[in-house]
Amino acid sequence: MRRVFNRDTPSWKTAKIEESLSKGGKLVQLASLALFGERRADGVVYAELTQQLGAEASQVIGWCNRGSHTAVDVSDPPARIDRTARVAKGLRQL
Repeated sequence: MRRVFNRDTPSWKTAKIEESLSKGGKLVQLASLALFGERRADGVVYAELTQQLGAEASQVIGWCNRGSHTAVDVSDPPARIDRTARVAKGLRQL
């Protein structure tokens, strides 16, 4: 994976990505835009996350995605927070 935005990103590309983000969409699709600069199939996004960061990353993103639609298990909040923080740290390092 690569960072899409940096000081050398052409303004036309930045505008295109920002326009796509403003249209909203599913969480996994927004993650795809943030990570790849384009919308990709959910399965491709999960596979790339697993390859780059391990299964935990895909599990956390999936859990967040499910939680945006229905109730999810939060029986151990500190563990969920720790897992989410680890994944967020990994994503920032990509």
